[in-house]
Amino acid sequence: MELFGIRNSLYVGNYQQVVNEASSFNSRGDAALQEECDMLLYRAHIGLGNYFLVVQKVQDDASWQLRAVKLLAGYAQSPPTMGDKACETLDEWMANPQAAKDTALLVSAATILNMEGKYEQTLKYVHDSEDIELMAVLVQTYLYLSLIHI
Repeated sequence: MELFGIRNSLYVGNYQQVVNEASSFNSRGDAALQEECDMLLYRAHIGLGNYFLVVQKVQDDASWQLRAVKLLAGYAQSPPTMGDKACETLDEWMANPQAAKDTALLVSAATILNMEGKYEQTLKYVHDSEDIELMAVLVQTYLYLSLIHI
């Protein structure tokens, strides 16, 4: 509940507001809450087009959430060269049952897969989620599928 304002600003596309609020967020020592705030901050940076910043700041030994956002930033930075590598990495990560349940990883994976046109694979990962953000991704994927036939 503490990240409601930050998350809401991200959802409506007010990325600069996310950056401002997340930069001054106090997690009061809660590492998981701080990690979630960082993930939202990095997603806002991706929305602002600051891909390089995200790629540079997220360490390779970070959590699933942060590595997924880093992968999304790397993909968004150079889609033609990064597409196959990103999809291979996602396949490896999704083979891990713990990672396959992480919402941030699923959102990043679905975004990359949709951009690559791999809609069936996206549906495989997000079809049974009860998370509101993943439901939005699911609807977006169905819209992509219906637009192909038009």
